[in-house]
Amino acid sequence: MLAIRHENSSTSENVNNICSIIKDNKCERVTLFASPKFATDDTKNSDGPEVNFPLVVALAEYSIPGVTKISVVFDGIFLTAARKPRFFEIQELLDACELSNKVFYSKTRVPFTSSLTAEEAVNILSGITSVAPFTKLSRADYFSLLSSFTESTYP
Repeated sequence: MLAIRHENSSTSENVNNICSIIKDNKCERVTLFASPKFATDDTKNSDGPEVNFPLVVALAEYSIPGVTKISVVFDGIFLTAARKPRFFEIQELLDACELSNKVFYSKTRVPFTSSLTAEEAVNILSGITSVAPFTKLSRADYFSLLSSFTESTYP
């Protein structure tokens, strides 16, 4: 297995990258997670300020036939629903997830992983077993991990 970490840049570029991966026919599976709501012992500078928590975390999985499995980790200051402009980016991500049949989400929060190696982060994220398919009906469940508001009541 090869594990790599997505290099975060602007949030608009981050959402474009993850949406492109979701739409990529070579990507087999994407699992979305949410970080803790508050700083923990695992929180590092790469996670940004606590006012942005919780953060979106994702794991994309590819397989190259006859070669290896590739896992791409999206963590750290990647995406958040903390402010209105970021909320719209989350909506864009969730819309792409709804249109795909290969996106799953974790029903439980995951620890901050940005200070770990990509391999260590993949081992933690792939070990989370409380996952469900991401659908139009489950969208609200995942969004509730990112915000205390619903999408329709977001300020």
